[in-house]
Amino acid sequence: MAKDQTIGDNSEMDIDYAELSAFIEEMQNKQKTVSEATGSLRSHLKASLDKTGWHKGAAAMIRQIDGMSETSRADFLRTFEPMFDVMISKKWRDEQQDIFSDNTTTEPAK
Repeated sequence: MAKDQTIGDNSEMDIDYAELSAFIEEMQNKQKTVSEATGSLRSHLKASLDKTGWHKGAAAMIRQIDGMSETSRADFLRTFEPMFDVMISKKWRDEQQDIFSDNTTTEPAK
């Protein structure tokens, strides 16, 4: 932007219609490619989850953690692992068993 132009001043902007149209078409084509790739990825993910029986959210969480930088992941796991262990031992394990029985034996978390 020239020094004497103010923000929003388009008096000296020269837009070529052919260039703009080509840009728009290129972006539409790229968006179509991205959408097709996203659909393919989702289809592959669904097939993998169906095959393994893994929970969609659990797999997503593992992928998210794995995608972190090494430093971020180490910092995250430093607190996540002990928090997870406490929730499993004090609450979730019994809840999971309760799905298959009428007994509730969960002790309150300390």
